[in-house]
Amino acid sequence: MAKNYDPALGKWFRDYITLKSDRMKQLIKILCLISLVSCNLKEDKVEIYLLKSRMKNVNGVSLDKTPQYKQGDSIYLKKLMPETTVDTSKMKFIFAGKFEFKDDDIEAKPFITNDEILKLDTIKGKIEFSNSGGRKLLGLKPNLRNGTQFIITVNKNPVFSGYVWSPYSSNGANWFCIQYEDTQTAKDTTLNNYKFLFYKGLGTSDPKKREKIDFKKYPELLEAFKESDRLKEDKNN
Repeated sequence: MAKNYDPALGKWFRDYITLKSDRMKQLIKILCLISLVSCNLKEDKVEIYLLKSRMKNVNGVSLDKTPQYKQGDSIYLKKLMPETTVDTSKMKFIFAGKFEFKDDDIEAKPFITNDEILKLDTIKGKIEFSNSGGRKLLGLKPNLRNGTQFIITVNKNPVFSGYVWSPYSSNGANWFCIQYEDTQTAKDTTLNNYKFLFYKGLGTSDPKKREKIDFKKYPELLEAFKESDRLKEDKNN
């Protein structure tokens, strides 16, 4: 044993090391907790953008390629071009179909911000907006024949496309639509929130001939709403 060893000093040193170790463990726990909370607070941003210009339908044939155009109906058909195409198998116009786009085609600033999107209800097929978000959509006044194209992004990445559709339109879209269902709603600018129909059109204005959107085919969008506690879904399906 070393000379002049002080047992009291040795005990103090051991206690000091133990105390430092305990404090270090507590600090690590606190840092882990802060990190966990920060991750949970990070919310995926869902935003809606408009396009700089109209994108053409992917499905259907251009009207100037149809027999009707060549047989003398070109004056009327020219009024429908280039937005409208035709389904030659059913001989029906496609006023608003699926469309493709590039990032450069999207407006720089979101039309509807993340804070203005309150809820996605996949059970009733509705999407809910705040007062400011709802009034923006109501004030958009989409084209009665072809609607207004939009893109939904998650953290700036495009994940969904569709049309803002007017309930006054006598036509039907062949793609996804956001549409307000109560025409009286458009006259009220004081609501805290606005609920819009969110559905897949089948080429007719008949509300009974629409489909619910299968959002499971768009997992990024579904997950973003779910993680931010803005999703109402049927958990049995």
